[in-house]
Amino acid sequence: MKLKVGVDAFADLPADRLSQISGINREQMDAFACRSHQRAREAQQRSFFIDEILPITVAEGESFAQDVYTRPGTGPAIIGFH
Repeated sequence: MKLKVGVDAFADLPADRLSQISGINREQMDAFACRSHQRAREAQQRSFFIDEILPITVAEGESFAQDVYTRPGTGPAIIGFH
């Protein structure tokens, strides 16, 4: 079993319920998430946060020196799981 560290508290809140609470529709949420993901990937490619990220090695011996969840080509359809 793998432990996910740093998972957002709202990750399990359905988008339609969050939409009702915030007044932001699903398409707006997906577009924001897509822009955020693209910006994170661009910052990673430019080594923007290189001095703020500490490489770690987990118990299984696997090392991480950057966010492994940014993916090229991610768009609203992938982010929103449409």
